[in-house]
Amino acid sequence: MSVEELPLAGRTALVTGVSRRKGIGFAVACELARLGASVCTHDFAPHDADQPWGGDDLDAVAAGVRAALRGDAVSGRTSADLRDPAQVDRLLDRARDLTGSVDVLVCNHARSGGDGSILDMTAETLDAFWGTNTRSTIQLTQRFARQFAAAPGVAAARPGERRPRTAPADSERAPKVVWMTSGQQHGPMRGEVAYATSKAALAGVTATVAAELLDLGIVLNTVNPGR
Repeated sequence: MSVEELPLAGRTALVTGVSRRKGIGFAVACELARLGASVCTHDFAPHDADQPWGGDDLDAVAAGVRAALRGDAVSGRTSADLRDPAQVDRLLDRARDLTGSVDVLVCNHARSGGDGSILDMTAETLDAFWGTNTRSTIQLTQRFARQFAAAPGVAAARPGERRPRTAPADSERAPKVVWMTSGQQHGPMRGEVAYATSKAALAGVTATVAAELLDLGIVLNTVNPGR
């Protein structure tokens, strides 16, 4: 197949939150595979098991992604509880083990359920959603970006100091990061205060993180998949 048919050939993507075949993460992982990418998927089955829709057969999920692969691409999967910073740190390393590099990061994972109204909020609830949806996304993005910040010829920078741009960010082959937000900017999300807070934080910091990643030639987009 030609480059036009497989524009992501030779690239590797990590997609988080790929735990069920009816989920957004699965659809994204399969589309990246159809475009030629090697794909490493992340899942955390205990989360779905606690939801009304229940869990899925993770072997079948992995088989679905594998069936979408094209060319010489390969796939793999790993489980991690992204509330644990140590597991977040290891996730990128496991993804890199698949082909030796990670070129695309899609942070699709999200905590859902167990939320409440403003009158129901506790520190534990807020921290659980923040740790899963916000902190882990930023930490994963940091680990992804460090691959390129550590490249030969890239000077070290002090905290807050702007790095000189090292690659054209408009290149089709530029590394990509995608964050998922939600409907918190389009109207009330009653009963989902902790969830809306965690997603609003990602939407609010997108411009800042995107500007910093551009200096490394990385493109960040935050999307609301429900719009």
